[in-house]
Amino acid sequence: MVVPHSPFLLLLLSSLTLFHGETFSLVIPPTKDFLTNQYLATVFHGSPIKPIHLAVDLGGRFQWMTCGGSSSSCLILGRSIQCGLSGGACNVIAALQEIWPLMLVGF
Repeated sequence: MVVPHSPFLLLLLSSLTLFHGETFSLVIPPTKDFLTNQYLATVFHGSPIKPIHLAVDLGGRFQWMTCGGSSSSCLILGRSIQCGLSGGACNVIAALQEIWPLMLVGF
């Protein structure tokens, strides 16, 4: 394997995976909140863009956040037309909201 010596070439080659690769990884460094003893990751999301702190769940499969302040995305009710058109996938999320309401909290 040839190692590129130019930073531009390295950036170009690594960006090709965005368009031609099968996977894309995003690495976000966690920080520890000493008041709650949780690890948090900050992402910028929504319209308008604002920082959202996600609690890192080391034992879980998904990360959750609310989108109440966003004009581009919102929660879909489990019995809505949009949920039915999606194949019922949001019924699972609606059920999880009832079981674990604190999992869907944005800071």
